[in-house]
Amino acid sequence: MELLHLEIEWNGNTAFFEDVNNLREENRNLQARNRELQEELSKLEIVRAENAILRAYNDMIEMFQEYETVAAHVINKNITNLSETIIINVGTDQGVHANMPVISGEGLVGVVLSSTNNTAKVAPIIDPASSVSARISTSRDTVITRGMLGNDRNIRLMHIPTDTELIVGDNIETSGLRRSISKRIENRNYN
Repeated sequence: MELLHLEIEWNGNTAFFEDVNNLREENRNLQARNRELQEELSKLEIVRAENAILRAYNDMIEMFQEYETVAAHVINKNITNLSETIIINVGTDQGVHANMPVISGEGLVGVVLSSTNNTAKVAPIIDPASSVSARISTSRDTVITRGMLGNDRNIRLMHIPTDTELIVGDNIETSGLRRSISKRIENRNYN
């Protein structure tokens, strides 16, 4: 008799199992929607990153509007213990030739060493083999900048006149003494 009673109660609780099935279906639908939203978020993050790059490029064009510029991306870096070079994705087909300056929104990056049709090899100013004549913004004294070995990626000022007073925050800008690099391309802040 007890089996019959259990069977009757069991038959009366089918709504519970229908609710569980509905919850499983809802969970599958929510998981699918979550995947869709994750994909949309990834696409929006890509668009946001592209937008930031284009805004930075636009700002750089405005900053260096007196110069003809070509947009480029780093496609390779060759780093050894003694030197560093960068390969960018523009070359002679885009008007890029040896001894041309490479700039970013932060200032001078380096100088083109050589170029092929669609690539160029750049010696960055932080490379120990690179040196660039520069000028201290406040004193207008001419100095030489040279890259330094190590991971700090700094440049060293050399041939500083003895009477020069360096002030923390001074801008170091290109002096224009090297014909291929125009005057007043900012290198870095003096810290």
